[in-house]
Amino acid sequence: MQLRGQVYKPVVELEARPVQGLACTRGEQSGQRWWGLYEQLCGTPENFFRNCFVWNICPLAFFHASGRNITPAELKGPAKTRIQQVCNEYLKTALDLFNPVIVVSVGRYTEDRVKALVKQNVLDPNRVQLSCMPHPSPRSLNNTNWLEKARQWLVDHGVMPYLQS
Repeated sequence: MQLRGQVYKPVVELEARPVQGLACTRGEQSGQRWWGLYEQLCGTPENFFRNCFVWNICPLAFFHASGRNITPAELKGPAKTRIQQVCNEYLKTALDLFNPVIVVSVGRYTEDRVKALVKQNVLDPNRVQLSCMPHPSPRSLNNTNWLEKARQWLVDHGVMPYLQS
Protein backbone atom coordinates (compact mmCIF):
# COMPACT_ATOMS: atom_id res chain seq x y z
CA MET A 1 0.00 0.00 0.00
CA GLN A 2 3.05 2.21 -0.17
CA LEU A 3 2.77 3.24 3.49
CA ARG A 4 5.41 5.43 5.05
CA GLY A 5 5.88 7.18 8.35
CA GLN A 6 7.08 6.40 11.83
CA VAL A 7 5.65 3.80 14.20
CA TYR A 8 6.38 4.36 17.87
CA LYS A 9 7.07 1.51 20.26
CA PRO A 10 4.94 1.07 23.39
CA VAL A 11 6.49 1.77 26.77
CA VAL A 12 6.28 -1.94 27.62
CA GLU A 13 7.00 -4.21 24.68
CA LEU A 14 6.28 -7.94 24.57
CA GLU A 15 9.60 -9.66 23.96
CA ALA A 16 7.93 -12.40 21.90
CA ARG A 17 6.35 -9.81 19.54
CA PRO A 18 8.67 -6.80 19.18
CA VAL A 19 7.20 -3.76 17.43
CA GLN A 20 9.05 -3.27 14.16
CA GLY A 21 6.63 -0.85 12.55
CA LEU A 22 6.76 -0.59 8.78
CA ALA A 23 10.08 -2.47 8.76
CA CYS A 24 8.29 -5.66 9.82
CA THR A 25 8.72 -8.46 7.29
CA ARG A 26 6.31 -10.85 8.99
CA GLY A 27 3.35 -11.71 6.78
CA GLU A 28 -0.23 -11.76 8.03
CA GLN A 29 -2.42 -14.05 5.93
CA SER A 30 -5.75 -12.30 6.48
CA GLY A 31 -4.33 -8.94 5.47
CA GLN A 32 -2.44 -10.38 2.53
CA ARG A 33 -5.60 -12.07 1.25
CA TRP A 34 -7.73 -8.97 1.84
CA TRP A 35 -5.44 -6.40 0.25
CA GLY A 36 -4.37 -8.86 -2.46
CA LEU A 37 -8.01 -9.13 -3.59
CA TYR A 38 -8.46 -5.37 -3.75
CA GLU A 39 -5.13 -4.88 -5.48
CA GLN A 40 -6.32 -7.29 -8.19
CA LEU A 41 -9.69 -5.54 -8.47
CA CYS A 42 -8.61 -1.90 -8.15
CA GLY A 43 -4.94 -1.82 -9.13
CA THR A 44 -3.93 0.99 -6.79
CA PRO A 45 -4.87 2.09 -3.27
CA GLU A 46 -6.14 5.37 -4.75
CA ASN A 47 -8.66 3.50 -6.90
CA PHE A 48 -9.87 1.46 -3.92
CA PHE A 49 -10.20 4.44 -1.59
CA ARG A 50 -12.06 6.52 -4.19
CA ASN A 51 -15.36 4.93 -3.07
CA CYS A 52 -14.43 2.72 -0.12
CA PHE A 53 -12.88 2.87 3.30
CA VAL A 54 -11.76 0.19 5.73
CA TRP A 55 -12.42 0.64 9.41
CA ASN A 56 -10.90 -1.94 11.72
CA ILE A 57 -13.55 -2.58 14.37
CA CYS A 58 -10.79 -3.02 16.97
CA PRO A 59 -7.52 -1.41 15.89
CA LEU A 60 -5.72 -2.80 18.93
CA ALA A 61 -3.54 -5.88 19.15
CA PHE A 62 -3.74 -8.25 22.11
CA PHE A 63 -1.18 -10.98 22.76
CA HIS A 64 -0.71 -13.86 25.13
CA ALA A 65 2.63 -13.83 26.99
CA SER A 66 3.82 -16.43 24.46
CA GLY A 67 3.22 -13.95 21.62
CA ARG A 68 0.09 -15.69 20.33
CA ASN A 69 -2.52 -13.28 18.96
CA ILE A 70 -5.72 -12.89 21.02
CA THR A 71 -8.71 -11.73 18.99
CA PRO A 72 -11.32 -9.41 20.54
CA ALA A 73 -13.83 -12.29 20.37
CA GLU A 74 -11.57 -14.29 22.71
CA LEU A 75 -11.57 -11.63 25.44
CA LYS A 76 -13.73 -12.34 28.50
CA GLY A 77 -15.59 -10.51 31.26
CA PRO A 78 -15.29 -6.79 31.99
CA ALA A 79 -12.32 -6.37 29.64
CA LYS A 80 -14.39 -7.62 26.71
CA THR A 81 -17.34 -5.40 27.65
CA ARG A 82 -15.15 -2.31 27.93
CA ILE A 83 -13.28 -2.97 24.68
CA GLN A 84 -16.61 -3.47 22.87
CA GLN A 85 -17.94 -0.18 24.26
CA VAL A 86 -14.87 1.72 23.10
CA CYS A 87 -14.87 0.00 19.70
CA ASN A 88 -18.60 0.68 19.21
CA GLU A 89 -18.02 4.39 19.86
CA TYR A 90 -15.04 4.32 17.51
CA LEU A 91 -17.19 2.71 14.78
CA LYS A 92 -20.07 5.13 15.41
CA THR A 93 -17.67 8.04 14.90
CA ALA A 94 -16.56 6.60 11.55
CA LEU A 95 -20.14 6.01 10.39
CA ASP A 96 -21.11 9.57 11.34
CA LEU A 97 -18.06 10.95 9.55
CA PHE A 98 -18.22 8.93 6.33
CA ASN A 99 -22.01 8.40 6.11
CA PRO A 100 -21.74 5.19 4.03
CA VAL A 101 -24.55 3.73 1.92
CA ILE A 102 -23.20 0.18 2.36
CA VAL A 103 -21.56 -1.32 5.44
CA VAL A 104 -19.73 -4.57 4.76
CA SER A 105 -18.84 -6.41 7.94
CA VAL A 106 -15.88 -8.71 7.43
CA GLY A 107 -16.57 -11.74 9.60
CA ARG A 108 -19.20 -12.55 12.21
CA TYR A 109 -17.54 -10.69 15.08
CA THR A 110 -17.75 -7.43 13.15
CA GLU A 111 -21.28 -8.24 12.03
CA ASP A 112 -22.27 -8.68 15.70
CA ARG A 113 -20.77 -5.28 16.56
CA VAL A 114 -22.69 -3.62 13.69
CA LYS A 115 -25.91 -5.35 14.81
CA ALA A 116 -25.33 -3.95 18.31
CA LEU A 117 -25.34 -0.44 16.80
CA VAL A 118 -28.61 -1.24 15.00
CA LYS A 119 -30.17 -2.39 18.31
CA GLN A 120 -29.02 0.86 19.94
CA ASN A 121 -30.67 2.84 17.09
CA VAL A 122 -27.28 4.25 16.13
CA LEU A 123 -27.39 2.72 12.65
CA ASP A 124 -30.56 2.63 10.54
CA PRO A 125 -30.69 -0.55 8.41
CA ASN A 126 -33.37 1.09 6.24
CA ARG A 127 -30.88 3.79 5.19
CA VAL A 128 -27.71 1.69 4.97
CA GLN A 129 -27.30 -1.68 3.26
CA LEU A 130 -25.78 -4.11 5.77
CA SER A 131 -23.94 -7.23 4.63
CA CYS A 132 -21.42 -9.66 6.08
CA MET A 133 -18.52 -10.89 3.97
CA PRO A 134 -16.57 -14.00 5.00
CA HIS A 135 -13.39 -13.17 6.91
CA PRO A 136 -10.15 -13.92 5.00
CA SER A 137 -8.54 -15.63 8.00
CA PRO A 138 -7.33 -19.16 7.33
CA ARG A 139 -8.76 -19.96 10.79
CA SER A 140 -12.31 -19.22 9.60
CA LEU A 141 -14.56 -22.17 8.84
CA ASN A 142 -15.31 -23.08 5.21
CA ASN A 143 -12.59 -20.74 4.03
CA THR A 144 -11.07 -22.66 1.15
CA ASN A 145 -10.87 -20.66 -2.08
CA TRP A 146 -11.51 -17.42 -0.16
CA LEU A 147 -10.38 -15.24 -3.07
CA GLU A 148 -12.88 -16.71 -5.53
CA LYS A 149 -15.68 -16.75 -2.95
CA ALA A 150 -14.94 -13.14 -1.99
CA ARG A 151 -15.05 -11.96 -5.62
CA GLN A 152 -18.42 -13.66 -6.10
CA TRP A 153 -19.67 -12.24 -2.80
CA LEU A 154 -18.80 -8.71 -3.97
CA VAL A 155 -20.77 -9.28 -7.18
CA ASP A 156 -23.76 -10.88 -5.42
CA HIS A 157 -24.01 -8.05 -2.86
CA GLY A 158 -23.71 -5.15 -5.31
CA VAL A 159 -20.31 -3.96 -4.11
CA MET A 160 -18.33 -4.52 -7.31
CA PRO A 161 -19.46 -1.28 -9.04
CA TYR A 162 -17.86 0.71 -6.20
CA LEU A 163 -14.54 -1.01 -6.89
CA GLN A 164 -14.40 -0.44 -10.62
CA SER A 165 -13.60 2.99 -11.95
